[in-house]
Order: sequence, then structure tokens, then C-alpha cells
Amino acid sequence: MRVLFFALIVLAPSSISAGISSYICEITDFKMPGADTENREWLGETAMKTSVAIDRRTGRVIHPVIGNTSFNNVTLLNEGSASWSFKVFADSGEGGNVRYYEVHEYDPGATKAFLAVSDGIAFIGECH
Repeated sequence: MRVLFFALIVLAPSSISAGISSYICEITDFKMPGADTENREWLGETAMKTSVAIDRRTGRVIHPVIGNTSFNNVTLLNEGSASWSFKVFADSGEGGNVRYYEVHEYDPGATKAFLAVSDGIAFIGECH
């Protein structure tokens, strides 16, 4: 909850002055490949307890489990539009930790489908 509050404080002023510049997302499910999933299942369940804040201008993601604020390289692959998803790729620069985020910007209405891949886990949810 603290992370969400922090994200709102940081992102709200820019969203007021420049239109919607961030997403607030809720993780609703997660999927893991492979048989040895005990530790990763705990990670997935922990991730679902906190909202995800995504800055649409920079691709920075604030979240205690799947965030990328400490990563060296964050690349905004696509800003999203009526026909394309918002996409971000992040690389920690150490040990091959990578994360991928996608928001289906083209979905009709205010709720957009969300996908994040982090630590071998696919997280699925909705953004507003």
C-alpha cells in the first residue's frame, strides 16, 4: 500500500498537467512454467498483494516484486496507441535479470489488459 501511495504522489502531478501519463494496475493472476515452482509461487502470491504503478513516459514500474526502478536499462518499446500495446523492456545489467511489461492500450474503455514477465513468472491483470 505504501508503494501505491508513493506512486500516486510521484506520478499524480505530471498526470494532472499532461493528461494521463501513468497506469495503476492490479495483478489478478500469475502463471509459471516448469515443475520446481514452490519458491516462485510464493513470489507470485506476494506480487498480487500490491498495485503496480507504470509511468507511461519513462517506462519505470513501481512495485516491490516486479518493479524496475533499480534497473540500469529501461527501454520504452512502444508508447501505445489505438492499435498498439504500450511495451517496456528492462534489463538490470547484472546477472541477466530482465523484465517485460505490456498494457493493451488499444482495448476499448478505461480498463486495459496488463501483462508482465518477471523472474520467469507471467503476471496478468488490469490497468486503469
